[in-house]
Amino acid sequence: MFQIILCSEQINMDELPSSIREMLADAHAAVHRCGTQQELMQTLIRAARINTQRQEPFFTVATREGLLSFPVEEIMYCRSAYHRFQIFLAGGGVAYSKTTRCSFAESMAPLLKSGRFLHCERSTVVNLHYVEQVDEDGILLFNGTLLPYPASRRKQCPLLELE
Repeated sequence: MFQIILCSEQINMDELPSSIREMLADAHAAVHRCGTQQELMQTLIRAARINTQRQEPFFTVATREGLLSFPVEEIMYCRSAYHRFQIFLAGGGVAYSKTTRCSFAESMAPLLKSGRFLHCERSTVVNLHYVEQVDEDGILLFNGTLLPYPASRRKQCPLLELE
């Protein structure tokens, strides 16, 4: 979504170049006319609110390099080991958290609350967007990674149907 703010009543939309008119016809564009400074300020405040509401959620992790934030959409899965967890990203990268004092489930709570992730095993959380197939062997991701999904967990979390 992008905002276009016209600050003059003298602008005629029909006189704009066709490329701009096509861009404005896009459902993700918003056009506002502002004749006064007060209208401009109100429009800018409204645009800022809309932008804030539509921002992509991020997951922030304390690492040795400092705090890192990852778009939730790019996280394929997370795995826990030795009081730390690994974040496997869609682009192939892996981030390692610092040692955590809380449980893996507590650390992953923001992801699980989003509804995009499944706690498929005690130490593994998977982004459902990247699941290609589910069977008795586990959860197969689009990149070929096979994650465990034990029968006991399938009974507790029957979100995914076996094919």
